[in-house]
Amino acid sequence: MSLSVHDLLQLPGLGLAVVAGERGLSRRVAWAHISDLPNPWDWLGPGELLLTNGTKLGSAPSHQVTYIERLEEIGASGLVVGDGTSQCRITRKLRERADELGFPLLRGPYSLRFSDVARAVAQSGTSESAAQLGAVARMYDRIRCALPKSRGVLLDIAEELGVGLDLVDLASGCSLLSPGARGRYGELAATAYRQRGCTLPGVLHLVHGVDDPRVLALPVPGARPAALVLESARERLPAPAILGHLVSAAGLELSQWLAAAGSRQRMGAELFSRLADGRCEPEIGTRELRQIGIAPEEAVVAAVRNVAATAEIGEHLAAEGVQHLEMAQGGRILFVVASNAVERLAELCSGAAIGTSAPLGSVCRLQAAVAEAVWALGVAEVESRTTFAFGEPASLLLPRTPAEAVAVASQILGPLLAHDAAFGTSYVETLRALIESDRSWRRAAAVLNVHHQTLAYRLKRIEALTGRSTTRSADVSAWWFGLRALDLAGSATNFQGFLGAAEVIGSQEGAVSRKT
Repeated sequence: MSLSVHDLLQLPGLGLAVVAGERGLSRRVAWAHISDLPNPWDWLGPGELLLTNGTKLGSAPSHQVTYIERLEEIGASGLVVGDGTSQCRITRKLRERADELGFPLLRGPYSLRFSDVARAVAQSGTSESAAQLGAVARMYDRIRCALPKSRGVLLDIAEELGVGLDLVDLASGCSLLSPGARGRYGELAATAYRQRGCTLPGVLHLVHGVDDPRVLALPVPGARPAALVLESARERLPAPAILGHLVSAAGLELSQWLAAAGSRQRMGAELFSRLADGRCEPEIGTRELRQIGIAPEEAVVAAVRNVAATAEIGEHLAAEGVQHLEMAQGGRILFVVASNAVERLAELCSGAAIGTSAPLGSVCRLQAAVAEAVWALGVAEVESRTTFAFGEPASLLLPRTPAEAVAVASQILGPLLAHDAAFGTSYVETLRALIESDRSWRRAAAVLNVHHQTLAYRLKRIEALTGRSTTRSADVSAWWFGLRALDLAGSATNFQGFLGAAEVIGSQEGAVSRKT
């Protein structure tokens, strides 16, 4: 049986004395913790005794009262203030509040070594070791038995310990045990995580009411920010040693979730690729999409530039229970998602432009929908929009379809594209640097990192190959329009690929017009 606060007072070698809160001397002491942090409650568990020199207790009565109230809220067993180790004076307000709460407030003599108190508490726990070891053994037996099952490790452990457990994704507040579901305290944990600069203390107390159940959030180490949320009646919280084992079990659950999410992403990318390349029978592809939870008639293809801000979008969607396919292609990430998930996808893109296709309707249209989404992404980037859907009117005078963009870019920039492809030159990018630098040779040369004479030679070759000037206003306007069309059609390195995609869209548009 662990010591009570009253038992500690009876140990002659410690010399502890009661200052206030005698009504709570029967509280059990699970552990003794030494800290002079300004917020020690973020590192204490229920039943733990705080030992401090009083530096952060402060001298203001209101600050001292708040300090002891926070310790009471987390279920600390008491507070020991070292005598003569600081200029801190225990105020009358603090004593009165401790008496009201029945919270033990003790004084330790100047000669007291805090380590002696910690050692006395630790030694008193030897009689409980067998019971705790038994609980740990049963817990890991649950882990061993739960591994082959789909139910999950933590749910079995929660049943064994008689507590509520959830593994929460701190980026979204969603449960990783039931993807898409939001538990009672998941959002509280996620909000606290964001407010603390995307970090959590060792023990975060989510509920502070005296009559409420104990709800703790414990950070779980892993490749994705997560927390173990534990809910229990105040008298049934597991011992601190058990909490450490619970975090280990939650880490195992998190690793399994990440592995499963990675497996689903790879399988989804393979299905996406087979459908986009026409290597999958439509009936089979439709069935596989529906098995995943995606209805083709309600889906769209979305395209977003593959940058650091979009690296973990797929994991976010999985944590929130949003079914999707994901595939990287040509510096972009392509998604197949339900149309009603596009708004959430745009939020996760953190301001990066996103383009979406017309409704998919059928898996037979996937290749064309990919081209539509890429086209829409290009329009969004050219017009500095956050989102753009294929078929929406553009605010600038731009080509209306990928086929038109390819035709315009080929007509204006074709000779330069062909020369760059055949001889490895960079005339298109040289022209782009000049136009985007407002025809300033100095700025263009700096962007290209070339000498002015090199830039002059390139511009002469550009004019000779195309018959267009780099100074006449009419030709400069054509250059600008051609470069915008090229941005929409795709970069010069994959220009032929966009020609093929444009032909697919063009043929389907022609088929529709013939039917009508």
